[in-house]
Amino acid sequence: MATRSFNHIPSEIIDEVRQRNDIAEVIMECGVPLKLSGKNYKACCPFHDEKTPSFTVSSEKQMFYCFGCQMGGNTITFLQKYENKPFIESVEWLANRVGVPLPTQDQKSKERAKKRLNLEELNRLATKYFHRNLLDSKIGEKASIYLKNRQVSNSSIRTFQVGYATRGSKDLLEDAIRRGSSKQQLLDVGLIKDNENRTTDRFRDRVIFPIIDERGAPVAFGGRVLSPDAVPKYLNTASTVLYDKSKTLYNLYGARSAMQKTRQAILVEGYFDVIRLSQEGVENVIASLGTSFSESHAGLLKRFVDEVFIVFDGDTAGIRATVRGLNHLVKAGLKVRVMMLSGGQDPDAFVLHHGIDAFNERLASAMNLVEFQIRRAVETGGLRQIDVKTQVLKDIADTLSHIKSRVELDQYINYTAQELDLDRAVIWQ
Repeated sequence: MATRSFNHIPSEIIDEVRQRNDIAEVIMECGVPLKLSGKNYKACCPFHDEKTPSFTVSSEKQMFYCFGCQMGGNTITFLQKYENKPFIESVEWLANRVGVPLPTQDQKSKERAKKRLNLEELNRLATKYFHRNLLDSKIGEKASIYLKNRQVSNSSIRTFQVGYATRGSKDLLEDAIRRGSSKQQLLDVGLIKDNENRTTDRFRDRVIFPIIDERGAPVAFGGRVLSPDAVPKYLNTASTVLYDKSKTLYNLYGARSAMQKTRQAILVEGYFDVIRLSQEGVENVIASLGTSFSESHAGLLKRFVDEVFIVFDGDTAGIRATVRGLNHLVKAGLKVRVMMLSGGQDPDAFVLHHGIDAFNERLASAMNLVEFQIRRAVETGGLRQIDVKTQVLKDIADTLSHIKSRVELDQYINYTAQELDLDRAVIWQ
């Protein structure tokens, strides 16, 4: 839901929002693993690296404080500092979380907010439904065997709430109706579809991956087919009032604490890539789910990191278009490095065959975006052709145009001029 403009929120409304949002619950929803210690909660500070927990949260006082970096405040302050949200956006997020209407919201706005909360709750119920199916020894047997063969651990299944959509055409529909949901609500969140006057479940006989937004709310689902002859291999929820793929990154909610601490993110393409790396201890990994990288994606990442590592598999199809999308990251002021895997292997397959140490070694030697564009052109042998060389220069110039640091830009221009055997003045144009 887009943030609206509030000229003034009465202090008593702000107080109500703070009082109805338990600070410990909010901080844990933000991905910080608090542990009860006496009357208070403790954790390693999400704002700086440390091994001994010095971050304390008091539910009694509704305050947090870190004895290491001296960062402290209330629930609103935490959202402002942890997620880089403006004050008004932080208050609105907390108000929507507990259903407190803000004074400038008209009736339609209140109805939209209520509808969104109801649909999020429906997705939570669907997440539990799919997960129960997978854990059922009879219903989820085939899906469980598939996941075991792909070496997905039980811990990962729980962490990512992986589930299973049964083969029946109306299994989810009938279960949700029995539990009080309406057909229209199921249509609104994309769990069912109308096709030639027949309503059926959207996901059937698929391993299900819940897609969680940056607030921790389930907004969509992805499904991987189990039958080898079924298409498409992967099916995601279509755009809904909750889900816009250009504004959503898989596992952002789960990865953001690690991203905050390392100030780095590793961007892969698919669900299994994220799960494999996470299973091997790489916690700052997210996925674009096969969609073009957008300005909204860049804005999301900018709130948590300074540097993004992009992992390409060996399939070169569509890389040029993907690189154009990555320029949004450069424009947002993020450093971009590219890691290329050979042999057509995605990160999941690469780690299974070569191990996580080999992956980390490749990651450590990742190229910057400009270097990657030039290397690709050199390796394909196309730079001998004038039209190809011209197009490469245009693509690089597009990337360079978004670099704000004059010193960094000057270095990249020198490197590009040397590698492409061009005069600096040509690139400056």
